[in-house]
Amino acid sequence: AEMEEFRQSFKWLEVEHKREQRRLQARARATQHRSRRLGEVITSRAELHDFKAALKAKFGNFIRAWRVALSPDDTLVLQRSEFLKACNRLNLNVNAKVVWKAFDRDESGLASIDELDPKSAEILALFQAWCKQKFGSMQDAFSALDADGSKILKAAEFYEQMPKLGWKHPVKELFAGLDKKNEKKITAD
Repeated sequence: AEMEEFRQSFKWLEVEHKREQRRLQARARATQHRSRRLGEVITSRAELHDFKAALKAKFGNFIRAWRVALSPDDTLVLQRSEFLKACNRLNLNVNAKVVWKAFDRDESGLASIDELDPKSAEILALFQAWCKQKFGSMQDAFSALDADGSKILKAAEFYEQMPKLGWKHPVKELFAGLDKKNEKKITAD
């Protein structure tokens, strides 16, 4: 009876020991989960880096890559399914689903050129705003840039006219992105 009383008086210690064991097991599971998620983040960032490098190598810049490969209809956002189809067409050596996770950082189900390359997105937005503010429309801006009236803007003409008309941002990258077919010219259509 004395032994039973002794064991009962220390039962709380056994209960506490079991609680501590469960807490340690839960902490170990959480650490494993965090490690797995960290591994996924590192992998997705590496895949995104490889994806961006492949786009840049194939298209020269992100604006052209967006307009030609990712969003040929010139929309500024992509749905996941459109992105996966584009990656399949491009036949890049990347895991498109992993790239999507890194690409769609805000988990909206949509990705924009801003998520691909903020600098390129900024150049496009500045150009659009500049054209509308200075000329009223994109068509009127084209006409103003087309000094010889040929309905074709060649690179040299574009590089010369943009600063003359007040553009103070990168010209070559913009032209390369607007030159969708990489023909060293932009047409009025």
